[in-house]
Amino acid sequence: MQKAISKSALRRTAAGILVIAAVLSLCSCTVRSKNSLLKYAKEVYGDCKFIKEDHGGSGNTEYRTLYLQDKETGIKYTVTSGMNSSSAASDVIPPSSTTSDFKDKYYDYLFDEAEKDLKSLEEKYDCGISHYGESVRLVFDGDIDENDAKKVADKIDDVFADYDVKDMRFVSYTIYYNGDQIFGYYNVKTGNYQSEVD
Repeated sequence: MQKAISKSALRRTAAGILVIAAVLSLCSCTVRSKNSLLKYAKEVYGDCKFIKEDHGGSGNTEYRTLYLQDKETGIKYTVTSGMNSSSAASDVIPPSSTTSDFKDKYYDYLFDEAEKDLKSLEEKYDCGISHYGESVRLVFDGDIDENDAKKVADKIDDVFADYDVKDMRFVSYTIYYNGDQIFGYYNVKTGNYQSEVD
């Protein structure tokens, strides 16, 4: 036989749920603390040295930025927690977000470390090697075929692997021919190639 739940018990339960929801909502509507950001940086990018903190704004313009230095590579980078001002009327965009410029700095670091090896490959295969964001740009002066393009991209990946202490190297390659024509896209991790000239 089931016990009937009283109306007052239901009201107390509903009130408790509303209080918990309100507390959780308030907790997520603020920027992360210094300790929370430092923990995030160490978990995502590895051990680092704290340099300084910048905290400012208020309400939906509040932000906190930590200036850090990666102990393994020496890269100086930032991690920022900030409010998303447009999220007040939206359930889709979270009220605050955490961003970092570490990946961009790391990609520059990889190119700096591999510079000599990349120059050798450029001379050997008559191509230019650069990057734009997370993608390597592999530019051949003349015509190229798919197998040769993939072979050169794999050789570049081998070079980056020698310097990739964070296991964050490039996987996406955009391949050009005749200087500025896109030939295809290649993922060196999966081996997936997509031609632009079919």
